[in-house]
Amino acid sequence: MRKGIPVLGRGKLSRLESDKKEIFSYLIDSDDQYVIIVNNLSGEELETSLTLLNDLAEKINKTTCMVNLINREKINVCLKCEKLIVSLEPYQTLWLN
Repeated sequence: MRKGIPVLGRGKLSRLESDKKEIFSYLIDSDDQYVIIVNNLSGEELETSLTLLNDLAEKINKTTCMVNLINREKINVCLKCEKLIVSLEPYQTLWLN
């Protein structure tokens, strides 16, 4: 999968702050691509708010849907005040683009 998504091999990693301690999330970013990795480490469904870095909010551009690169499923998200709001199932991992 990494060969098909070049940013995973050459991007810069940055931790993204979440409002939930059970969520571990980070950004892999290069000049022209990004992937937001979000991990729900709990056995409960959670909605989390992630603080976005720098110009990432502009790249996302208030979209209501992102793609989970793991399975190409569309994921509904919300962008408010440079925070990305996303819901995760128990133990779910998302690679969002």
